[in-house]
Amino acid sequence: MCLAQGAGVAPAVTPRATPPGTAAPSTVFSSRVRCAGAARVRVAVTYRGVAVYRGTLALCATSPAALPDQAARPSRFLFLGRPQDFAPAQPDAQRSIEGRVWEAAATEDGISLGLSFSIPGQVLLHTTHAAPATTRATNTLAAELSIVTEPAQAR
Repeated sequence: MCLAQGAGVAPAVTPRATPPGTAAPSTVFSSRVRCAGAARVRVAVTYRGVAVYRGTLALCATSPAALPDQAARPSRFLFLGRPQDFAPAQPDAQRSIEGRVWEAAATEDGISLGLSFSIPGQVLLHTTHAAPATTRATNTLAAELSIVTEPAQAR
């Protein structure tokens, strides 16, 4: 059950590093630039079979040099959950969990999404998910938590 949605505090600047021994890509996808004809990708985060976050990102092909220096602004959402589902040492009491989703990196195939889940004073999970621009990707993040990204149908 989603309790709220909105923007949160921005994470660190999106990395643009190229691994040693590889050539930098000439084109990457990013949701932080605007263009005509952007590829649209749907994002769904589910907890215990219930959608706690849904969104659609417009991904534009661009030069890595054209990426803005500022970090992507995360989408923030709250849901009721059991912290024990994320970290077994946590008490098994239901409470509000804050989730955040943002573009962590621009890649040749799509983007890497950053995901963070926390309770006051503690991060329960901090991870990434590869979100290709043209294919469906599913990732189980924790026992009861998953993410699906897929191309959105053109309207």
